Amino acid sequence: MKALMILIVSILCLDTSAIAQSYIINTSWEDGNMVPINAVSETTTTYGQQISTDYARSGSHSCRFEVRDYDPKIGGGVRSELKTEMIFDQTQGDIAWVGYSIFYPNSMENTPQEEMIGQFMQTDYNNNYSPAMGFKNDGDFMLRAYVRQGDVNTIKNLTPFTFPKGQWVDFVWTVKFSLTENGYIKCWCDGIQKLDYNGIVGYPGSKINFKWGIYPGWKTGPNGQSPRIVYWDNLKLMRNNGSYELVSPGGTTSQDQTITFGALPTKLLRDADFNPEATASSGLTVSYTSSNTAVATIVSGNIHLVGAGTSVITASQDGNSTYNLATSVTQTLTVIDGIGETFTLNPIHDAYVRDNNTQDGTGVDLITKNGFTGYDREAYLMFDMAALGITTATSATLRLYCNLDNGGNSELYKISDDNWTETGITWANKPTSSSLISSQAGNVGYMEWNVTSFINEELAGNDKASFRVLATNDAYVNFNSKEASSNKPELVVIGISENPMGVIDDIFTPQNINIYPNPVTNGVLRLEMKNIELKQVKSVQIFDIYGRLIIEKYQFLESEISFPMKSAGSYIVKISTNNDPIISKVTVF
Repeated sequence: MKALMILIVSILCLDTSAIAQSYIINTSWEDGNMVPINAVSETTTTYGQQISTDYARSGSHSCRFEVRDYDPKIGGGVRSELKTEMIFDQTQGDIAWVGYSIFYPNSMENTPQEEMIGQFMQTDYNNNYSPAMGFKNDGDFMLRAYVRQGDVNTIKNLTPFTFPKGQWVDFVWTVKFSLTENGYIKCWCDGIQKLDYNGIVGYPGSKINFKWGIYPGWKTGPNGQSPRIVYWDNLKLMRNNGSYELVSPGGTTSQDQTITFGALPTKLLRDADFNPEATASSGLTVSYTSSNTAVATIVSGNIHLVGAGTSVITASQDGNSTYNLATSVTQTLTVIDGIGETFTLNPIHDAYVRDNNTQDGTGVDLITKNGFTGYDREAYLMFDMAALGITTATSATLRLYCNLDNGGNSELYKISDDNWTETGITWANKPTSSSLISSQAGNVGYMEWNVTSFINEELAGNDKASFRVLATNDAYVNFNSKEASSNKPELVVIGISENPMGVIDDIFTPQNINIYPNPVTNGVLRLEMKNIELKQVKSVQIFDIYGRLIIEKYQFLESEISFPMKSAGSYIVKISTNNDPIISKVTVF
């Protein structure tokens, strides 16, 4: 037993030692050593690097880096940095993990020039010293990272993000150096993932080292802000065997999250603002952007329609201290400048068939049953949309009235084959269904399925839509058929006509009608009817360009009528008489 305990203690000690040895740099400057083990100092002044008690992320010490105007240059620039040896090999796909905390005092103002605060440095075969990857304060406390991609002159700037001054900010980076596309750079700021780059990192040449501190560039002087000061604490650097937890100043990692963002329906320009209804698995609020603000903008988290056309709507979630930045999801929004009209259709054919090859296409019930050989039943319905005169549906809903349910679900399938009739269909010749639309739990009353996508497919085809209804889980579900006295099957379609008045291309105004002023500039439209018996005029209607009725008058005692027109835009005036209607278009400014 004693030998076993000694062995266990030895294993634990070896494991702890292995972790300790895996750190290339691991310092919080509490030991009083300004230059940690495995590091070299690059400064030309006594104030350039100091152990400080002014601020500390943890404990009571940190490392203070400072540069001033006209400090002597090192390597062509004014700098105060610490660096490691050349230890990372881009040809071997080495991985670096580095975590640290930095603090910019509130006295540090924005500067007109960028300043490097960390870099993975290397040289090419011509002794050009350039970072394989670096990160810098670009002057207004916006952290900007960049990477060289296979060549010292090929640079990619990564998406910048802000960080605060006057407080400690925790950073974790992991970088895979690679001359192929399998390299990567990831960054977390205060536990929130800010960068996720994949691609080449580095270029052929020397190995790579890590440098940290402050490096304002190749000149300071009158155009700079002097002095420049930054504090570092809790610096940890590892190679290949690191992890977020091992290098993070806070010691924890954020969780991943995903965005669910469904397809957006086609919208009419006159439709109200609407919620895109994207959700994040974290439960955090999703934000949106629109690629085409002439079509749609984002107002208080809703999509606001501006004009006809298409726009790509992007759903994003930036994460927080618990969750990482989510991968954005996009959907295309289509907006049509037309009128939406609601149509309710009953089926032209409906029937149910039974697996003993009997059927009923004229009864008042559509019976579905599952799980009993010789007694299974399926229902079929067909709708004809040819008479609607529409090309696009903004929404379509199939409604079936359930009059008997024993606790199962009902599945709705779409059918591409419309060559069947309610009196000719049998179990043997029933059409084949293509794919499941959705499943609904049984419940007495109307059950509804969203069939918008399928209806638009059929509107682009032969204007007929066939459906198959199945019961599941040994269920027995009855629906009313079109022969029922009430609560018949319904297909409710909101369709789009891009010529709302249907007659705008045939506008004419006879000489005995005077509509003035046109355009309207004072908010009042006048209509004068000459040589027309007022009793022949049935009505005067004014529509907006979407076909909405704005004003309507029926009785006329005088031949001149005034209409208030307060909103700018284009309008259609329709005068209904005993003869053909008189139609004109007017503009209001």
